[in-house]
Amino acid sequence: MLPARAQDVQFRYSDSYANDRYPPAPAPSGNAVQSVYPGVQTRFQIQAASERVTQPATDTAPPVGIGQPAGGTLQLLPPLPGQPAAPIERQPRLLPPTQMQPAPVQYEARVDDPQRPTYQPPPQYYPVAPAQPNSPALAAPQYLPPAGQVPAQMNLEIVPPGRTPATTEAVQPTWSLEQVTNLAERYNPILRRAQARVESARGDALQAAIYPNPRFDTNNPQVFNGSNSTFNVGFQQQILVKGKFRLQKSAANLLVEQKQYTMVSDRFDMLTAVRQQFYTVLAAERRVQVLTELLNISTGSLKAAEGRVQAGEGTLPEVLLLRTEFQRAQINLKNAETLLDGERKQLAAVIGLPEMQVVSVVGDFEHGMPDFDEQGLRRFVVSENADVQIARRELTRNQVLHQRARADAYPNVTTGPAYQFSPYAQGNQQFWFNIQFDIPTWDRNQGNIRSAQADVLDALSNLGTVQNELLRQAADAISRYRAARDRADRIATQILPNARRAQELVKDGFIKGLLDVSTFLQAQRTLTETNQDYIDALEEVWTTAAEIANLLQLERFP
Repeated sequence: MLPARAQDVQFRYSDSYANDRYPPAPAPSGNAVQSVYPGVQTRFQIQAASERVTQPATDTAPPVGIGQPAGGTLQLLPPLPGQPAAPIERQPRLLPPTQMQPAPVQYEARVDDPQRPTYQPPPQYYPVAPAQPNSPALAAPQYLPPAGQVPAQMNLEIVPPGRTPATTEAVQPTWSLEQVTNLAERYNPILRRAQARVESARGDALQAAIYPNPRFDTNNPQVFNGSNSTFNVGFQQQILVKGKFRLQKSAANLLVEQKQYTMVSDRFDMLTAVRQQFYTVLAAERRVQVLTELLNISTGSLKAAEGRVQAGEGTLPEVLLLRTEFQRAQINLKNAETLLDGERKQLAAVIGLPEMQVVSVVGDFEHGMPDFDEQGLRRFVVSENADVQIARRELTRNQVLHQRARADAYPNVTTGPAYQFSPYAQGNQQFWFNIQFDIPTWDRNQGNIRSAQADVLDALSNLGTVQNELLRQAADAISRYRAARDRADRIATQILPNARRAQELVKDGFIKGLLDVSTFLQAQRTLTETNQDYIDALEEVWTTAAEIANLLQLERFP
């Protein structure tokens, strides 16, 4: 059974994992919002929404305050008498348009008609990520309004399917990770979609901040009766009581913050897809290179065997076995080239330019692997990750909506003056003042209050669910990364040198007639499988590293 007064209901959430395992450190002074967890830098430094619930609504019953004490605790509690509700810790802040610097984003519609004008949308406010600290484990972007022009990669361009952008970059022979990332940030429609959703939420917030219009209403009829005619003029204005106007603005602005963090999350998901596909293409090119080298080895061995047969030292079965191995190497190389072509097309699609020709990619495949601190990763994902920030904004918004549901139990007042006059009778003039409101006899918004309470509990549980899922992903990614890196290191330093040396010795012994063909084939297959295992391990290293970078939301990678 629900209590009669909303202040009797307390919703508490304690980020117990972050508080118990990672004790909070004192927050530094100053305007910068920083993490209360040691060693973790706060990523988001976005100015708070212009409308924030910081003062309790004037109510005979103390309203439910919104607060989050240090340490990650979110609660729905009455504030102390005479004190405003505590601010939310680690909360992103959105600069109002008057304080943000517009970034000129141009949407260029490329069509066959050269006379078609270019569409210039209103100025957009886009988060720009500065350079990162040196620590690869804890480095995280800070999203700030741009101090100047938006970088070139943020100038989004609409390119219809089947067309490539008219840039010289689209035909260059090789691509680096930085170049494909810049192209993705410029052309991928995910960013345009996310930005459009932020702008839509901003429009809703703007509408929520507009007070209801007055209406022409005298509350008295016009009388047309000859010399006894009377006419009325007046207006009525609805007055929102119990802080309803302030609450609806706050809820709308919290939704804008959610959409901005969703844009951050979508952007890093896109960057992760680009990074993983880039290293997949790099691995596929490496496979083609290794298989080409092995095919050359098989070609040389086959020619040597044929020469031995002509000299009367070899046998025909040896030639047939080596020719079979040579044909298998040809098939493997052809398959690898076909797969490489498909991977390059996938990279172009992930970038957002499916018709772009990716000839080759360049990058260091065997060195520069980042080092990740598991404890720092776990601290970050439970406190600073964009998905956690989205869940926290949803919880706070539902708390605001719960306050609004309680306030809706009090009817709004409609009031205004009116004047009556008669053009035929002097002194027949009247002034009056109208006051109208509903009498909350039966409907006191009980159902909506109950629904809002359940929504708060739902958002509270969702926050814990998101944190647990991120911790699971972090544990899975870091374990796979360490296993793949250890495997790659062992193959590179121990197994692969031995396999190459063995193949060279066996080949020399086979040519001299000291070893049979089966030993030679075994050594060659061992070298082939070892190279394949090494490439697979390196590919796993970089793709899992990209996953971890997504959890840490790193701008620089690797």
